[in-house]
Amino acid sequence: MPKHLARPSRHSSPNAEMDVDSKMKILLVSHSPDLVGAERSLLSLAQELVERGHQVSVAVPEDGQLSSQLLLAYPGVVRVINIQTHSWMGPRQFGIIGLARLGQCAMDLVEYLRLLRRSQFDLVVVNTGVTPAPLLSAKIAHVPVVTIVRESLQTNPSLRSFLPRRLIRALIARWSTSVVCVSEYIRQQFGHASVVRYPQLSTHFLKQLETAESGNAGSSELRAVIIGTVNQEKGQLDAVAAVVNARETGASVRLDIYGPASDRQRICLHSEIERLGAQDYVQYHGEIPETFSVFLESDISLVCSKNEAFGKVTVESILVGTPVVAYARGGTVEILAAGGGCLVEPTVAALTSAIVDACRDRELIQRWRIECAHHPMREPITVSAQTVVDDFEHLYSNRVLR
Repeated sequence: MPKHLARPSRHSSPNAEMDVDSKMKILLVSHSPDLVGAERSLLSLAQELVERGHQVSVAVPEDGQLSSQLLLAYPGVVRVINIQTHSWMGPRQFGIIGLARLGQCAMDLVEYLRLLRRSQFDLVVVNTGVTPAPLLSAKIAHVPVVTIVRESLQTNPSLRSFLPRRLIRALIARWSTSVVCVSEYIRQQFGHASVVRYPQLSTHFLKQLETAESGNAGSSELRAVIIGTVNQEKGQLDAVAAVVNARETGASVRLDIYGPASDRQRICLHSEIERLGAQDYVQYHGEIPETFSVFLESDISLVCSKNEAFGKVTVESILVGTPVVAYARGGTVEILAAGGGCLVEPTVAALTSAIVDACRDRELIQRWRIECAHHPMREPITVSAQTVVDDFEHLYSNRVLR
C-alpha cells in the first residue's frame, strides 16, 4: 500500500487513547446543505468523532438533508449551526459576479469570527476548498484548522473565480494548519504540503457489502450503468452516444442513467436520447437513494467525468464487483490503475470500442470482476474516517502538549 494511504494503528499511535480532559470541541463546516458525496463523508467523520467522545458542532448554510440526518442520528449530541458560507469559486464567479461573491465571503468572515470567539472551538475542519470565510476566521482567531480539499481546483471548468486559481491554492495552504486531499490527483493539483486520505464510504453501503453476493443482470444483453449528477462534466451524453454507436456495430447493450438533474439538464438528456432514437435501450431513471442494488444488477459501470476529484462511484462499483470503464482522467485513474476495469481516452470513439469489447468478450468482464474482488482500495476506503480522526487527534495533542 502506498505510504500516503497507510493507516496508523489506533492502538499504537500516541493519540489513540486520549485523556478525557483532552477531548476536542470541534467544528465541522459544510458548504452545502445537501447530502451527496462530500456531505456523506462529513457524516462519517461526525460519527467517528462522536464515538470517540468529542464534542461536535456542524456548520451548514441552511437547513437541508445534511442537518436533518445529523439531528436524526445524533439528537442532543451534535449541534447544528446555520451560518451563511459563500464560495469563492463556482460556475459563474468571474468578473463582477466573482467580485460580488468575494464581498459576500467577507461578510461571512465576520459571522464566523463571532461564532469562533463565542464557542471557543479547539479545532475547525472545513470540508471543502471553495469556502474562504471559515478558514480565514480560524486563522485570525488562532484556532487550528484543517481544510479537506475535495475539488479539482486547477482544472475543473465549473470552478471559476475572480481570483487566480494559483492564488486560491496558495491562500488555502497559508491559512490552514493542515491540508487533506481526497486523492493523489488532487494533491498534485494543489501543489502545496498536504496528505492524501480517500473519503469513507457510507456505513449503510458497507453493511450492504458485508451481506450481499456479487452478481449482475445475467442476460445476454450487456447492461451498462452511469451514475452521477446529470451535467456536461459527468459526461452522460458521451455515454449515450457510445452505446448508440456500439449497437450500430451489432453489440447488444443497454444503458441505464441515474442521478439528480435540473429541469434543463433533464430536458437536454431526454431530447438527445430521442434524437438518436435510443428510447428502447437508453433510459433515465432520475435520482436514487442508494447505488448498491443498481451496481449489483449491472454488468459494467461507465465513468465519463474528466475532472473527478476522487471517484466515489468508481470505488462503490468495484467493491460491489461491477467493473468500470472510465475516461483516463482525474482521480479515477489512480483507482483503476490497480484493476477492476479499463481506462480509455476521453472520446466517444474510445468509449464505444471498450463497450463493444465488453459485449463480445464476457471472459474479459469476468477477469475484471476478479480484479474487483482483490482491489487494494477495499481497506483504506473502509477506515478512512478513523484515519482522518487519528490525524485530528494527533494535531490537537501536539498543540496541547506544547
